[in-house]
Amino acid sequence: VDTTAPDSSSTSITINDITSDNILNATEAADQVTISGSVSGEYKIGDSVQVNVNGTNIDTTILTGGLWSISV
Repeated sequence: VDTTAPDSSSTSITINDITSDNILNATEAADQVTISGSVSGEYKIGDSVQVNVNGTNIDTTILTGGLWSISV
């Protein structure tokens, strides 16, 4: 078990635009929305990413290429 956190000076998490205009309107908010992004720097496939949406933490894992996504 790796108990050492990644080097925060070289690891970053990017969140992609949520919608084409990056504004969630009422119609879009009524449906399921995918939040996705990528990790760069020090990480391993299977590492955890936690996203907080309206006060709720949602966990996902890093996939090949540093990609991750959740549906809310």
